Amino acid sequence: MLRDDVIGRLTMFGYVVMPADEWMIDFTITKAEKKLKNDCSITEIPVELYEVVVDMIVGEFLFIKKLTNPDRIESLDLTPIAKQIAEGDTSVSFSVGSTPEETFDSVVNYLMCGSNEQLAAFRCIKW
Repeated sequence: MLRDDVIGRLTMFGYVVMPADEWMIDFTITKAEKKLKNDCSITEIPVELYEVVVDMIVGEFLFIKKLTNPDRIESLDLTPIAKQIAEGDTSVSFSVGSTPEETFDSVVNYLMCGSNEQLAAFRCIKW
């Protein structure tokens, strides 16, 4: 199920998963699960962190793809739909970078690290 959700999230970003990507997806899943377990000193990933681990995996996968095969990620459309939305006192800005590469790097950074504050509630002291 985790693998299917990772592939679905990659597809959402416009990445077409090829058979050659399967090993790297599995490796990245294992790496992210171990990192999360080590960071929090836990043995099982809580259901509340499921989406966090999916995003970590997708971010790591896209980061590695950029380093090893940048041609595969050039076709991704990570441009925001709108620059800014304002309603009443609330304002949301989607402009994350001035170039496509800066936008890609911002999205990948958010996927890999953007939910780190959620981990604090699940961290245990390791003796």
